[in-house]
Amino acid sequence: MGTRDEIISREIMLKRIRQSLLVAKEDNFDDVESYEDIFHQYKDLPEVVFAQNFMDAGGSFVFSETVKELADNLSELIQKKNFNNFITHNIFIEKVLKHINVSIADISTPGTGEEVTLTRCEFLAARTGTIVMSSEVAKSRTSFVFCSTHIVIATTNQIVNNVNTALKSLRRKYTKSNYPDFISLVTGPSRTADIEKQLVLGAHGPKEIYVFLVDEDISKYESNS
Repeated sequence: MGTRDEIISREIMLKRIRQSLLVAKEDNFDDVESYEDIFHQYKDLPEVVFAQNFMDAGGSFVFSETVKELADNLSELIQKKNFNNFITHNIFIEKVLKHINVSIADISTPGTGEEVTLTRCEFLAARTGTIVMSSEVAKSRTSFVFCSTHIVIATTNQIVNNVNTALKSLRRKYTKSNYPDFISLVTGPSRTADIEKQLVLGAHGPKEIYVFLVDEDISKYESNS
C-alpha cells in the first residue's frame, strides 16, 4: 500500500482523467482517414499484379482476350477437372455455358456442396489479389459460399488498385435505395488451420477458386436477347 501522498496523487490523476473524458475535445485529426493511395505504384499492368497476388493466395487465374477464347478456356477447365452441377444467376454466363453445351443445375434442388458456382463480381483489387463480391452480382448470399468450386468471370475494366478504391466505387455505383445488402472480400480459397495447425482448404467456403479475366467488352452479351 502506498503512502498518503501517493494515494492523494493517484486520486488527483484519476479525477483529471474522468474530467477529460467528460469534455469533448476538438478533433485536430480530421484528415487522418485519407483516401490517398499511400502505397508505391506498381510497375506491371494491373491485371498482371492482380494475377500474381491472387495466385500467391492460392487462386487460379486464366486470361482470355475474347469471349470466344473465354468459352474455350472454360470448356477446357470443365473437361480437365470433370466438373458438373453448375449454378449461375448471370445471363452472360448462362450464354457462355450454353455455347459450350453445359447445362445449369436446378437451383431449387438442395445442394450437395459439390456444385460449381459461376458468378460475376464487382471489382478485382490488384494490390491484394482480392475479389470484391456483392449480393447484387451474385444474386445470392450463399451460392458462392457453399459450393466446392467458385468460378468468377470478370473483365479488365473491373480491376482497381486496392480494396479502398473498390469500396468507394461501389458507393458511386449504387444509391442508398439499391445498395447491396451483402459485400464480401474474397482472397483465395477458404482455409483454416484451427485444428492442430493443419491447413485445411474449403472449411468455410470453396476449396477452389478461379478468376477468368476477359479483355473484351461483354456488355452486349448481358441482355436477355
